[in-house]
Amino acid sequence: MARQTIGGWRAVLHAPVPLLGFLAGSSVSDLGNGFFRLALPWLVYNLTHSATAMGGLAAVQYVPMLLNPWAGALADRYGPRTTILWSSLIQMVLVLLVPLASTTGTLSLALVYAVTLALATGSLVTQSATSVLVKRHTPISARVGVNALVALLFNVSWYVSPGLAGFVIGQAGVNAALLLDGASFIAVLIPVLFIAQEPSLGAGARLDMKRSWRTFRSAKGLLPITVAFAIWNLTWGGVFALEVFFFRNSLHLSAMLVGIIGTLGGTFPMLLGLFGPWLVQRIRVGWLMALTLATSGLGMAALGYTRGWAEAAAAVNVMDGAIAPVLIVQSTVAQETIPEEIFGQVFSISWAAAGGALPAGGLLAGVLAPLVGVPATMALLGGVAVLGGSMSLGWLRGVSVGNTRQGEGSIEYAPEISSSDQRSP
Repeated sequence: MARQTIGGWRAVLHAPVPLLGFLAGSSVSDLGNGFFRLALPWLVYNLTHSATAMGGLAAVQYVPMLLNPWAGALADRYGPRTTILWSSLIQMVLVLLVPLASTTGTLSLALVYAVTLALATGSLVTQSATSVLVKRHTPISARVGVNALVALLFNVSWYVSPGLAGFVIGQAGVNAALLLDGASFIAVLIPVLFIAQEPSLGAGARLDMKRSWRTFRSAKGLLPITVAFAIWNLTWGGVFALEVFFFRNSLHLSAMLVGIIGTLGGTFPMLLGLFGPWLVQRIRVGWLMALTLATSGLGMAALGYTRGWAEAAAAVNVMDGAIAPVLIVQSTVAQETIPEEIFGQVFSISWAAAGGALPAGGLLAGVLAPLVGVPATMALLGGVAVLGGSMSLGWLRGVSVGNTRQGEGSIEYAPEISSSDQRSP
């Protein structure tokens, strides 16, 4: 059986137009979510002026990642299209609860935490369903290209949104930013309606943790990639939890400047995202992960000792490093090694394990910051990232991408045929 070509950016043209339209709409929605990402820490700081409370907010935001396997099973069973529709509608309502509470005088830290927890749960359901959607609708020849597009669009939304959010918060307040976030979900709800409705996999797609765990363990390369990614998430999550507190409490920056730092801090990651397909096919996975963690750790350590917004933007650039290529590697390896019928729940185990480190990082940062200070906490977390980078060289020896052979490793899905059909080798 001939090896399939796992192409670069040109291969994106092989992907279905409705899928590309949905991904474009998702990037607009992610842009809106960036408003929420800055507005909530801004509110919590106004309410508490506490680094511990900021760490708690980050932890609450990422705790639902531990439920990812159930979210993946939901997408497997009911189909990603239906799952995305309902989860996006629910998230829209949740976002709008915060400005409503603010205008009625009922806003509190507990309410912010509760809304954040519920919104994060809906977001992970959408994320899991999107992974299933991309898996089912992407031809083998376009995998790296489409995964690179997903990572690039996410990076653009992640880094452009703080600048826009900072401007809106500075000019019109937090409530205006949250209202725009709620409206951004329309960009997902419309294009997903044009995605073909997949046949339901029924009860056979219920969560089977024993089978899913065995599949996850046997998927070559996925476990060590997940472990290395979890180390990065632990350290990055802790530093990210303290960013707004540091910018406001130590550097005394306005919302506008905090947003500018977030946007300028994406210059390097977005450029690397453009070269993502080239990088993952020319640099060994172990070295790619090691360089990512090492450079990111140095940026984390430097951030806490910056003395101005320009220095902080440079540190964030280094801190976020080459995350786009790593995301491409994780998604491609998962698509090459996980069977179609349980892809959502198995890949979600990887996301739960790696993403579960994010709330741990937030809690750890919230505990350490009052004891040793914010700069020292960031430096300690950066050191852990550098250590994880050196260790990942051994873990990821022999792991590569682009090894799919047609008919091997997974059951390919084609929207135009019934779920009982499979592509023959």
